Amino acid sequence: MGTPAVEENRSTQDLGIEFEHVDHSFIHGNRAVLVLKDFSPNIEPAEFVSIVGPSGCGKTTALSMTGGLVRPRSGSVRLGGTEVKGTSDDIAFLLMRTSSPIFQHHLETLSERLREEVQRADQQRTPGSDDD
Repeated sequence: MGTPAVEENRSTQDLGIEFEHVDHSFIHGNRAVLVLKDFSPNIEPAEFVSIVGPSGCGKTTALSMTGGLVRPRSGSVRLGGTEVKGTSDDIAFLLMRTSSPIFQHHLETLSERLREEVQRADQQRTPGSDDD
């Protein structure tokens, strides 16, 4: 599956992430939508960072770039000093090991909220229903 992007004997805790002047846009309809412009954070090994912002601002795009799932239109992404140019088994393992619980938590929260909304809508449609 190509060359490993990370040396096998290195711990994932020893890997920093560097974004260097990353620009990225998507085509939506007939126009380009800019989601990252001159994005250049440096995340040190073992540093905890949160990227927050409204829907569509590039949070998932940036994370996907660290795994080689999305390539920046310009600039570069480095993981442990090595430029990310595509996916590899070790990148997939790193993302699965470090990110899955976060995404799983959000999916569980979303599922619970959807269940509550469906129950609320059902109760509003059925007058006199006293089900919780």
